[in-house]
Amino acid sequence: MVSRFRRLTESPRQSFFLFGVRGAGKSTWARETFPDAEYIDLLDERLYQDLLADPSLFGQSVAHLAPGDWVVVDEVQRLPALLTGTTPAS
Repeated sequence: MVSRFRRLTESPRQSFFLFGVRGAGKSTWARETFPDAEYIDLLDERLYQDLLADPSLFGQSVAHLAPGDWVVVDEVQRLPALLTGTTPAS
């Protein structure tokens, strides 16, 4: 049986980083708090490899969203180029 604890935080109104130890429930919280968000999981190895080869695919994958829509990028530390806007050297 999985037990969950009620979080004492309110969801932010703008972009933010969610830090915490492995297995603390960050991904679960994000999915439950932002159920309509575009969810990009960089543990999906195929997606990770595609974005590693061409980070511009990230912009293409969220281009259809309206201003103010949420995007959750889980495990973003695997692909720092998404944060800096830089692309790997060819």
